[in-house]
Amino acid sequence: MTVQAAILRADELRPNTFSDDIKYSWLSELDGRIKTDVFDTHAGYENVEAPDYNLGNRTKELLAPEPYSDIYVYWLFMKMDFMNGEFDLFNNDAMLYNTAWLAFANFVNRTHDVKTRAKIKNA
Repeated sequence: MTVQAAILRADELRPNTFSDDIKYSWLSELDGRIKTDVFDTHAGYENVEAPDYNLGNRTKELLAPEPYSDIYVYWLFMKMDFMNGEFDLFNNDAMLYNTAWLAFANFVNRTHDVKTRAKIKNA
């Protein structure tokens, strides 16, 4: 899924007034977490760089592949809900996001070797 596709899907499912710039920064934040918490601890992702999405990177592919891309839509929902003070919606979306995160992390755990602690520190 591309950066723009994630934003378009979230906007279609949950219309909002947040700017694309804000959503790009939220997606950068999530992919930064994916890189640090998942990719940096597993072999095979050594060449993945920290993302920095902006208006010029609309067609850039996000880090989590299909069929795990729903993580981005739920993340955007959570951020919008929190900022709007919609805490019941936030809690529901947080459950969906956490389920998507675990599915993705489990996929990486199944398909890539975990680095040793020394290798993680040196990465």
